[in-house]
Amino acid sequence: MGETTARPANAIDHKLLANAASMSPEELSALVGGAIRPDRVAAHVKKLLKARNWLDEAELDSLVTYKLQRILSEMEGRYMDVENATIQLKLLKEVGARLDRRKIATEVDLGVLYGNQARLMAQALTMAMERALSELQKKVPTLAQQDVRAALTEALPHAVLLISEHNRGDELE
Repeated sequence: MGETTARPANAIDHKLLANAASMSPEELSALVGGAIRPDRVAAHVKKLLKARNWLDEAELDSLVTYKLQRILSEMEGRYMDVENATIQLKLLKEVGARLDRRKIATEVDLGVLYGNQARLMAQALTMAMERALSELQKKVPTLAQQDVRAALTEALPHAVLLISEHNRGDELE
């Protein structure tokens, strides 16, 4: 009752996934004793892969990094010989490289986010300025449109400066 053996379907799925990159559908079908016909193997493997891809790229990267760190921790608890030290150094180098790549990817994502935010802010600012100009013209018909546009245009460099300070992470004043 407390048996922990894998169900046959899991064993078959594991065999298919482990060998899909190097075997044809016919070979995969033969590998699993004909449990899945060759004409269904490709669709089944694709279904399995799709079901397994529920983590996004950052989450998958975090999971792989966690596993590498866990292996490294296990290695640190073993007797230290040249082979163990070599493996530990390789694992440390890989964990460091993965963390560096994640940091770079995050910085790229933030750059895209900040660019999108800046575009939205510029659009909102333009719409607000047009609205302000329209309202001013309604309330003060004698006010020259070009004077109002000139005043609003003079304010734009300050808005651009505030946006660029935000993108650099500086405090807004």
